[in-house]
Amino acid sequence: LQARDFGSMLGAQGDVPAFDRFILDVRAAVTRLRDFLRALCIMIKEGRVLGLLPALLADHFREEAEHFLMVLSLMEKGLI
Repeated sequence: LQARDFGSMLGAQGDVPAFDRFILDVRAAVTRLRDFLRALCIMIKEGRVLGLLPALLADHFREEAEHFLMVLSLMEKGLI
């Protein structure tokens, strides 16, 4: 919901100071998620975690988190 609010503000006003803080918070959360998925993938491959999630799917989720971090860096540079 915050992202939608900022999306509507960015077109009209230009620079929104709270947006920079929002990007930092999102980056920190996605970085933690990526690190968790990396550890989960390793544990699945080593057989230390049992569940329904195959290692390839966990690795795919990690790659999606990496992609989103790249998109965030492009947003910070003003390219998106």
